Amino acid sequence: MHNIESSKKYFVIPQSLEEFGVTVFGKDENEILFKIKKDEYLPAEETFVVSRFNKKFYLILSIDLNNIPTLSHEAVILSRVKNMPKKLKNDKSEKLPIIGFFELASVILLWNDKDKCYKFMDSWNGKFGKDLFLDFLLPKPAIVSSSTDVVSLNGAVYDFIKVMSMPPDAITIHPDWKFTITEDIDNPVLLEFDVFEKPRKQASPAFLLAIMVKEHLKAIKKETGKRPTKLGFRLLDEFESPEARKRVEAGLKEACEMIKIGFFLL
Repeated sequence: MHNIESSKKYFVIPQSLEEFGVTVFGKDENEILFKIKKDEYLPAEETFVVSRFNKKFYLILSIDLNNIPTLSHEAVILSRVKNMPKKLKNDKSEKLPIIGFFELASVILLWNDKDKCYKFMDSWNGKFGKDLFLDFLLPKPAIVSSSTDVVSLNGAVYDFIKVMSMPPDAITIHPDWKFTITEDIDNPVLLEFDVFEKPRKQASPAFLLAIMVKEHLKAIKKETGKRPTKLGFRLLDEFESPEARKRVEAGLKEACEMIKIGFFLL
């Protein structure tokens, strides 16, 4: 006779033996972005969207039945960025180059006569766009691809559109900023940062944005063979208020006036 009870098969759901967490920069437990706790049922998976400041966009942490962790990442494209070519009408844009600003990055779109539509400029990283970190610790200031590629964040300027959006007397300091906010008689808001072989430098957000727009113009000229006399802009961030957006629009206009380039908003 067979022991009926002993022949029964039981499936025990495995659990994680340890806690698994993901950080971007350091080992401090307070810097853990997300985690899978000990004793969670397996397989388990957690996802987290990371700012472009940290280079990666979409992190996925998974633990399989054998307690082996896997971390992967993939780009997340904002729908308002991805859909720009469909929404741009040539009657309003005059078929001129368009720059779209979002978060810490920008995209460039050029009119394609053959296909009768706007297309992302591939040399500016296409629909993913290019990160906007201006490194002043290089012999000649230049845009670098991410926060991890600058000589030091103490000599980098970035996020000045966010700075621009805030009231001058109510700037909220972000923990990622390594530049400092100051002022003088003529400028209610200045960014102060290290520069190459010189004392620290101060510049207004509009002046820094003007430098950035010039870099876009250089890229457009290299791609098309000519420097446009006018640019279109689209602000793709979700601002806290209409007043915040108006402050950025005014700053963008001021930046274009500094480098004598035509300006219009879409």
